[in-house]
Amino acid sequence: DNLDVAEMSLVCFGFDEERIVRVDCGEDVIAKVEAAQEQRPGPPLVVILDLNMPPGMGGAEAAEALRSRMDEFVRKPMLVCCAAGKVGDLKAQSFASHFDDFCTKPFTPSVAQELNASIERWCATYSFTLTF
Repeated sequence: DNLDVAEMSLVCFGFDEERIVRVDCGEDVIAKVEAAQEQRPGPPLVVILDLNMPPGMGGAEAAEALRSRMDEFVRKPMLVCCAAGKVGDLKAQSFASHFDDFCTKPFTPSVAQELNASIERWCATYSFTLTF
């Protein structure tokens, strides 16, 4: 599935497989980001949220919940929206302001390359150093 391809692609770009955490619903994402706050200092948090995460809270709702609490977080997460469609269309949606970046499904090597570049820019903005 797309999560498998995304994970494999990020590992190919040098991300440590042990640092990639997969979750099944938005509520789990929030719990993982909260737990990561206790592991400071730590590596940057990059959260890829599928808009259609079943069951319960989807990616847009999870991003909104995380964004509303961003001031509480020492380790600021980069929130990436992953959905079918065109990036331009996603950026035009009302939920777009809750995300730092967007990627499309299916998750292909070119999408992974674009996401990797975006993660590097985001880390540079917040003076993080990616360590693989």
